[in-house]
Amino acid sequence: MKDLKDFLRQTLVYGLGKGIGKFIGLFLMPFYTRALSPSDYGILEVLGVGIFFITAVFNLGLDSASGRFFYMAKTETEKGKVLFTVLVFRFATVIPTLIIAFFSKQISLALFGSDQYTWIVFVSIMIIPLQLLYSEQEHIYRYFFDAWKFNFVTVGKLFSTIGLGVFLVVILKMGILGAQINDLIGAIFFYLISFLVFNRNRYTYKFSWYWGKRMLKYGFPLIFAGMAVWALSVSDRYILLHFKSTDEVGLYSIGAKITQIIGLLAIAVQMSYGPLVTSKFESDTTADKIETKKFLSQSWRLFIIISMLISLFLSLFSYEIIRILAPPIYNSSILVIPFLLVSKILSQSVQMTSSGIGLYQKTKHFAWIIPVVAGISILLNMVLIPLLGFVGAGITTLIANIIQLVISYNISQRYFYVNRRACNVTIYLLLSGFMACIIPISEIYGIFHLSIWTKIFVFLVGISFPFVTGVIDKRSLNELKNDLQLLIRTDVGKK
Repeated sequence: MKDLKDFLRQTLVYGLGKGIGKFIGLFLMPFYTRALSPSDYGILEVLGVGIFFITAVFNLGLDSASGRFFYMAKTETEKGKVLFTVLVFRFATVIPTLIIAFFSKQISLALFGSDQYTWIVFVSIMIIPLQLLYSEQEHIYRYFFDAWKFNFVTVGKLFSTIGLGVFLVVILKMGILGAQINDLIGAIFFYLISFLVFNRNRYTYKFSWYWGKRMLKYGFPLIFAGMAVWALSVSDRYILLHFKSTDEVGLYSIGAKITQIIGLLAIAVQMSYGPLVTSKFESDTTADKIETKKFLSQSWRLFIIISMLISLFLSLFSYEIIRILAPPIYNSSILVIPFLLVSKILSQSVQMTSSGIGLYQKTKHFAWIIPVVAGISILLNMVLIPLLGFVGAGITTLIANIIQLVISYNISQRYFYVNRRACNVTIYLLLSGFMACIIPISEIYGIFHLSIWTKIFVFLVGISFPFVTGVIDKRSLNELKNDLQLLIRTDVGKK
């Protein structure tokens, strides 16, 4: 019970911080969609995806390497050297960034066939080193277990970014240039506050080639893994741009933003799940690691149930949600929402069900799984996007995540078998996924339109699916109820 309690508590704390960051985009959406066209959103998305790729390369795998060697360092002085060495590497990325920025005009011509976006490209590129510095500060909060300080800074960023974004884009009508300047200033704000107020005393301020070489050696192979993840997760924007238009990319982007709610839950789980599983596995003295297996099964099924119910709700009411957040020109973006919601659930499920690979140090499998799935994804996008546009990109994302989950799950089971009721979960996902897809499709194409009350009834029916399919039974529900009650009593007692 303690493990599930820690999992729920840490997921909540990390989810709050990440949720605040993601909330910025959702809160600005009603303002931006009325000031920016789908084409403008498409341009922002294409630039954002490009920045993501360059950042993954310039990161040099240091996000993972710094965590690995920070805990290997035995003294506070050595830990400070590790942090400062990473900081120096981060600032060094300013040089190649400036070189790339020098070609902003050429990049604008290559991507959009016009040089009118030169300054927008330039500002976007200058965000790269700031994102890396942002990442470095975020990891320091995690290393010192300062989630609440991270949340405090993020709240400040929330209000400053929202206010400045509305001022630049809506009031001054600076369009997508204003949106990118807002992101740039927001990144500067987060870094300066984090460094000057909270983290500056945690550095030794002495660069160490000893730690630097070890981190670069450790992180270098991860560059290619990051590139493969980029190809798997976001390269479809460029294929959309090639075969269709920035309008299609923009509609896809809006649909993806609605699904960020599940993304928040997935990120929160991701940040808390790994350390808990490793700690539980190492300390589990039961025969055949029974307690660890029980935790792995319960936590995954709990995640599936909660995330799928949220996804079903968002899909059923996607038409009403998009009408509140955006003008009618964006209505068709709801077609992709169910596919992307389920994709995010499956993507996080890869981490939660492939634990045997990590626990038994067989991570070599990821070196071929991710590139293979990324290749399949690109091929499917080349076929489906010309036929179905941005909806084809959503379907491809779903298929790719299904393939990755099936492969990773089966390999993990060979090393560490866990009874997760996979057949029951599969049936549950199929039932809920079908219901989630059919409603938006029917409403956009005028097949039928359900009233709010009918949708509420359908959602209530969906709540019964975990029980009907056997994903959770009465015994499991009682155990969870008792765990939550004990968690609440424990927290109240501490206070």
